[in-house]
Amino acid sequence: MPHPEIDPRWGQDSRILDYETFYNTIDTDLYLKPEVNEDVQGHWKVIKSLIELSYYQYEFIDLAVHKAFVSFEMAMKFRHKEVENTDWASNQTMRPLIYWFFSRGYFETTSKEYIERMIWMRNHFAHPKMHSFGGRFTWHNIFSPLHFINDLYENRELRKERHQVNKKIDVVIEHLTRYGAVLNIENHAPKTIYFLAMDFINNKITPVTITLAYRTIFIIPDYKPGDPCRVDPSNELTCTEVLTAGINLMGKTTNGEQFTIAPISDNVTQEEFIRWRDAYSLFATATAHHLAIHSPINSRGHLLIRTFYLGNDTL
Repeated sequence: MPHPEIDPRWGQDSRILDYETFYNTIDTDLYLKPEVNEDVQGHWKVIKSLIELSYYQYEFIDLAVHKAFVSFEMAMKFRHKEVENTDWASNQTMRPLIYWFFSRGYFETTSKEYIERMIWMRNHFAHPKMHSFGGRFTWHNIFSPLHFINDLYENRELRKERHQVNKKIDVVIEHLTRYGAVLNIENHAPKTIYFLAMDFINNKITPVTITLAYRTIFIIPDYKPGDPCRVDPSNELTCTEVLTAGINLMGKTTNGEQFTIAPISDNVTQEEFIRWRDAYSLFATATAHHLAIHSPINSRGHLLIRTFYLGNDTL
């Protein structure tokens, strides 16, 4: 029997043309905390295999996502039994179960919209109306339930502290990303950025580290709708101190360098950024760039979270 060949859609969507590139690009290191029930752990061994088999059959990614959501629902039932010493009612749907944990601070997110999206995704895969697949663009949905499962076993008091810091910084980040910003790092040239996000706060180590992700503006290439979109990894700013001052961020990196992130200050540069942003919006819609930049294939955010769950700072 001939050996199966790579599914050609990897080449179209991600420019993956051989197994070595696939292996180096696709993350299959799916860490679960040792406290997670062994039956749930067993599900994730199968999920890992489905991801690896997607090299030959692209739609296996979607099967992996489906099984990830099933395992998340199962994990919540096991955890509920551990906390309350009673089984979750078999006639209850996922919605009241996930909100039982959400309302008690068991998840890292505080967003009800994100919770609703998790419920929608689970129902979408559990009750399909037609054959469809998302491939690379559904990839991050494997990591969402994985992180939620690990969240169930984290310290909720430390989480409250992270939420307080996150809330304060996010208000400033929202303004900076809407109108463009300039990043100045000591002894480095200034950079104009169009994307800024909190990757993670790790307050399980000393000193506490805050990791910000950012993307600088770039020359928008010639393109036509449906063209494949190659996205380079985001840049990373890992800090031991981040302070807010009005609509500015400032602080110190782990290398001891001072930095500031501030709105674009002069009108000429602001007008240039607005023109770039409008052109980028068309480019992102045509090539799905705005989806790709949030994919864990191209982000270290989920690696930082894994390090956090491990309880050390090895990455």
